Amino acid sequence: MSELNADLAPFTATESTCKSRLAGEVVRDGGVLRVRFRLQGDPVRVNPPCTAGAGTRRDGLWRDTCFEAFVAVEGEPRYAEVNLAASRDWNVYLFDGYRCGMRPDHSVLDLHRATELVDGILTAAFSLPLACLAPGDRALEVGLAAVIRHADGCIGHWALAHPGDRPDFHRREGFLLRC
Repeated sequence: MSELNADLAPFTATESTCKSRLAGEVVRDGGVLRVRFRLQGDPVRVNPPCTAGAGTRRDGLWRDTCFEAFVAVEGEPRYAEVNLAASRDWNVYLFDGYRCGMRPDHSVLDLHRATELVDGILTAAFSLPLACLAPGDRALEVGLAAVIRHADGCIGHWALAHPGDRPDFHRREGFLLRC
């Protein structure tokens, strides 16, 4: 089992004016990748809000608050993108290479996930089975990112790294975690 922790940074200094802090944690435990985000703010009010509903598989979650993980086998162009909204809506996509061949990963029928807002901290977590993407113990490259749309309209694009002149979470240079 390997565990990695990292802080995410906003794309621009103006995106950090919402006075938030975002951290991520990745744990690889056998054939499962567990990812957890912790958003702290003053106070945390995001759109859509954190809800107690079950959530459903949906497209376009990145248009509002969405926590994202990008997972690739080291040395291979293909990768997966996992999206989780504060509302517990979710999706998993597969790509053949940088932004090409996007399709839903139908091997993931449901994503074990949770979100909660307690004492001003929004936690979003999910577990991704790796059987389709990385059978065995092949090395993974992981990028963590989030779009945070606050209730007051402030929006931020957060990631481990921003290797371009615009927010682009799909760039492989941002998949900084190795497990």
